[in-house]
Amino acid sequence: MDQAPDPSHPYRAAPSSSGIRRRRSIALLGVAAALSAYVLYRTNRPRSLASLAPTHAQSRAVVSLLEPELQQATPLAPLLAADGPGAPSLTLPEEGTTRVLRGRRLTLTFNRLMVPAERVGELATAPLARFEPPVTGTFRWVSRSSATFEPDAAVWEREVDAVLSLDPSVRSLAGEAIEAVGVRRAVFDGAARVDPSVTATRIPTGAPIAIGTTRDIAPEALSREMMVYEIGAAGRSVPFTLRRTALDAEGSARFELHLARTMDPGARVGVAFAPSRWPSLYPSAQLPNLEVEFEPPPQIDGVACASEQAEGSDEEAGCAFEAVPGAIVDIETVLRLRSSAPLGPVDASMVRVSPAVPGLSVRVARRMVELTAEWVPDQVYELRVAGMRDARGAALRSLAPLAVRSRGIAPAIHMHEGLLTLERGAPPELPIAGVHVAEGQVWLRDVAVGEEERAASSALTRGAPGEAARWRPSALAAAIPEARANRWARGRVRWSAEGGSGQMRLLEVTADRVAGGASGRALVQRTDLGLHAQAMRDGVLVWATSIDRATPIEGVEVRVSGAESRVVRARTDASGLAWIARPGSISADEGLTVQASRGDDRSVLVLDPRRTIRPGGLGLSDGAAATPEAAAGGVLAMVFTDRGVVRPGERLHAVGVLRRRRADGLRAVGGRTMEVELMGPDGSVA
Repeated sequence: MDQAPDPSHPYRAAPSSSGIRRRRSIALLGVAAALSAYVLYRTNRPRSLASLAPTHAQSRAVVSLLEPELQQATPLAPLLAADGPGAPSLTLPEEGTTRVLRGRRLTLTFNRLMVPAERVGELATAPLARFEPPVTGTFRWVSRSSATFEPDAAVWEREVDAVLSLDPSVRSLAGEAIEAVGVRRAVFDGAARVDPSVTATRIPTGAPIAIGTTRDIAPEALSREMMVYEIGAAGRSVPFTLRRTALDAEGSARFELHLARTMDPGARVGVAFAPSRWPSLYPSAQLPNLEVEFEPPPQIDGVACASEQAEGSDEEAGCAFEAVPGAIVDIETVLRLRSSAPLGPVDASMVRVSPAVPGLSVRVARRMVELTAEWVPDQVYELRVAGMRDARGAALRSLAPLAVRSRGIAPAIHMHEGLLTLERGAPPELPIAGVHVAEGQVWLRDVAVGEEERAASSALTRGAPGEAARWRPSALAAAIPEARANRWARGRVRWSAEGGSGQMRLLEVTADRVAGGASGRALVQRTDLGLHAQAMRDGVLVWATSIDRATPIEGVEVRVSGAESRVVRARTDASGLAWIARPGSISADEGLTVQASRGDDRSVLVLDPRRTIRPGGLGLSDGAAATPEAAAGGVLAMVFTDRGVVRPGERLHAVGVLRRRRADGLRAVGGRTMEVELMGPDGSVA
C-alpha cells in the first residue's frame, strides 16, 4: 500500500521498515569487526616494512590517527622577524628569558643600521629599552647596529627579573620604527657565581686550587655548597678547607682551596658546586664542576745550561747537568739554571753565594735564570737558591746547594794589527782592550835599517818573529790594569819613546802563555814620509808627501821589491813623484813592498793585489791591450780619496791626477777635459 511522502524527509519516497534497518546495522557492525580483527592480525605479524602491502600501509596511517597529538610547532613570526630583512626588528636578545650575570652586559642587536659610524662607542642619547620593574643603567653603542646595557652597581645587590620592551621612540638610521615580536625577559643575577676562568686545569702537586666568584661570599657559606672528589677513584670525597685571599674593587673574590692530603702527580679531582652557584644553566642530569689535574711541582731541572731557548723554538737549551750535580759546576762568567716551568720574577735576594761575590746580577728569560758575577777564577763558591716561583705563583722545589767554580772568560785581546803609520807628534801608546790577561805579555822588537820588508811581511802574515833575543817582554796586565778574568777593560800599551821620526818597531801582544792562544801583531812606524803608490802592469807610480806640511817631498829614495826581494830603485822629483818600471821578473799579480827613506826618516808600504779594486772591476781597461803608441805616450790616471769608507750623507774628497809618460819622465797633461764618474756597488753611475 502506498504511503504518502513525509514532509520532513523530502528525498524519501519508498516505504521504510525498521526490520530492514536493524539488519543493515548488524551487517555493518560485523564488517567493521572483521576489518579490525584483520588489521590487528596483520599488525602483530613480524614483517619488514618493505613487505607491507599498500593497503596495509594505508591502514597503518589510519591507525596513527588514534595516537596523541604532536607538539605544536614553534611560532614562525619571531623567526621571520629575525631572518627577514624586510621587517625592522630586534634580533637579540631572543624571545624568552636572558640571564645576565654580575659584571656583564645585556646586548641589544637590530637588523638595521641605527647610528652613524662616528656614534659607535658613545652613550645612547635616550633609553633604547624599558624594564618592568625598572632597572637603572646606561646604553652604549658598540656597533652601528648593536648596543649594550650596563646595569648600575646597585642592581646587583639582588636578583631582578624584568620584562624588556623597546622604547617607542627608537628608530633606525632611516627613520623606521623597530618591532620587538614576542615577550622578552631579562634576569639580572647578582648572586655570587663561580668564575671558572680563575681555576687552572693543571697545578703542581701540593699547590692550592684557586677558586673565584663574581662577588664576595663567606668561605663557610660557599663551602656548604661545594664538594671535592677524586676522579677515577670511585668518586671518593676529599676533605678540604677554603680561605679567602683577595677581594678586588669590583667585588670579585678569590679563594684558595687546600686539600687535606697531598695528591700524587697525575691524580685528578673534581670540584662540584650547587647549580645556583654555577655561571651558566646546566642540564639537571649533569653536575656543574671544575676538573683539576695535579702535575709534579716546578723545579730546577738543568744546571750550567747553554744560552736560553730561542723564541718560538721547541728545542730546549742543553745543560751540563740534567739533575742535581754530584760534582763542582765549572762556568765562565754566567751560571744558567733551567726551570721545568716558565719562571716568575727573580731577584738577587733569592740567591746566596759564599764567599760573597761582587757584581751579582740576575736575569730571567722564560724558563732560564742567569746569574752573573765577578767570580774569582778557580775559587769554589757555595750557591743556594730559595724562594723562586713559577709564572703561576707556584713555589719551586728546593734545590740542593751547588758548588760553583769559574774558570773565567778565555783570555782575549782587541788591538789594531798590520801596518800602523803614525805622525811624528803621535803619542807613544796604542789603545788595547783585554780580558783575563794576568798571564799576558807585550813583546817589542826594533826594526833595523834594511829589515823593513821582512818586518812588514812578519806583521801581515804572522810569519816567524825572528831572533827571540831581540824581543823585549813586559806584563800585559800593567797596560790593562782594570781587566779581570771575567771582565773586559781598556788600556794603552807603550811601544816607543816620546817624539822623533824614523822609529819602527814590531809589536806583538799575547793574552796568555799558551802556545797558539789569542795574540795580535803590528808593525808600528812613526814618520813624516807619507807614501801613496799605484801599481800598474808596467810599473809603479809612487807619490811622497810630508804628513806634517802636506807638500811633496823631492829626493826621496824609493825601493820597490817583490816576493823574492828583487829591488828596483828610483828618486822622487820636485812633485814628489817617482815612476818605477816593473822588471819582467816581477809579475803584475805579485805583491809589492814599497820602501822610502830620506835622511834618518823612513817608511814602508805593502801593495797587496788581493786587497785592491782593479780597473776591470769597474768596467775600465787596465792597459793590458794598449797599442804601442798608447804604451809609449799614454796618459796615466790616478784617483785618491781622503778615506776608504764613507757613510751615507757624508762628503767624499777625491783627487784625480793625469800624467803623460815621456822618455825623460812623467809630465802633467794640459788642454784636456777630465770626466769623473762616481759608481755605486751595482755599477750605476751617480
